[in-house]
Parts: sequence; C-alpha cells; structure tokens
Amino acid sequence: MKCKHCGQEIVKPLKVSEDSWVWIPELKLYVEKDVHHKNHSYDQLKEIYGKDFEKMLLTKSQVEVLNASETYRNIFKMRTWANDFFIQQYDSQAKKEGYVADFFAYWDSADFYCRGYSWDSDYFRGVRLCRKKISKSSK
Repeated sequence: MKCKHCGQEIVKPLKVSEDSWVWIPELKLYVEKDVHHKNHSYDQLKEIYGKDFEKMLLTKSQVEVLNASETYRNIFKMRTWANDFFIQQYDSQAKKEGYVADFFAYWDSADFYCRGYSWDSDYFRGVRLCRKKISKSSK
C-alpha cells in the first residue's frame, strides 16, 4: 500500500486514516495529526513497524519547530495532556543504554525526556509518525 500524499510504500498498514497527515513546508515532510498506539512500548512499536521504526519518528529539532508555532501547536494539539509521544533518541549515551526519547506536552509547557527503557510502556505515551515527501523524479 502506498501513501496517497507522498507515494512512499507503507510496509505495515497503519491503523489511522491517510487523511490525518499534515504537510509541514518548513520541515519538508508529512506529520500525523494524531498520536496513536498509546500504552505500547518502543519495542512493541518496533515489532509493528519494523526495525527502521525510529526513522519514522520526529527528531527533537523537528518537534521544536512544531512547538514554536502557535498554528502547528493547535493543529497537533500540542501542550495537551493527551499528546505525549516517542521521538528519535537524541542522546547517544541514553540510546546506547536502551532508553527511548519522548515529547511531553502539557497545557502550559512542553518538554523532552529520554530516560524510559525501550521495553517499558506508559498509558500516556504513543506514537506520531512522519514521512518525507518523495518527488516524482526520485521514484
């Protein structure tokens, strides 16, 4: 199955509508509007999406761009209790030790956290995927 927005092959079918992707020109990628797969650990998500799962996650700097914009904060419901999700691990030592990185968004603030083990799951932590746009010339 291919993404109707970017043409990228989706290896594992997503349990979200393809209409839930938002193009972010500043980042040159699509980002899912909603966080899903709550209460799954990083390891469980890796089993669902494959070994390259982390490449499908936003980086810390990409989330900072979204969080800095009031428009994107509203679209993605950032700074709300229901919007905690995995991001790419940005700390090399924490990654080596098997920790995962999270983005926590509250009503009045947002922060990053990188001290949860990859096998641990939390009821509030989910996943929001991103997908790069593939130009027709690169196919």
